[in-house]
Amino acid sequence: MLKHCGFGEEVELQAKGGALVLRLVKATRTGWAGAFSRMNAAGDDNLVHEDAPTATKFDAEEWQS
Repeated sequence: MLKHCGFGEEVELQAKGGALVLRLVKATRTGWAGAFSRMNAAGDDNLVHEDAPTATKFDAEEWQS
C-alpha cells in the first residue's frame, strides 16, 4: 500500500482528528543548498556579525572531530 501511494521506505505517522495521517519523510535540510545559492546570487550571504567568532577553550582543547 505504501509503494502504491508513492511513499518510500519511511513515513511519518500522526494521529489527527480521529484519523491516521501518513506523510513522506523529508531528508534533513532538504532545499537548503538551493536556498543558499539564491542568497549568494542576491548578495545576501554575508555574516550577520562583522566580528568573526573567537575560539574558546573547548574549541582548542576539547573538541574532537
